[in-house]
Amino acid sequence: MDIIVQRIALGFAFGAFFFMVIGSMITGTTALTAIIRGFEGAAIFGSIAWLVASYLFKEEVIEVDDPMDME
Repeated sequence: MDIIVQRIALGFAFGAFFFMVIGSMITGTTALTAIIRGFEGAAIFGSIAWLVASYLFKEEVIEVDDPMDME
């Protein structure tokens, strides 16, 4: 299950990086500033996606009381 969480987080990080770089370049910033913003966006959105996905895909062990133990 951990590889799924990593792939989700990596997908969000790449998406955020390219979205931030292209958006920054369109608005007229320099290439270095756009790349720095892209790395910041990738770090923020990638880590948020990692935390949310690891929480959602967490395997919980549910303990059920066995009715046979009531004797």
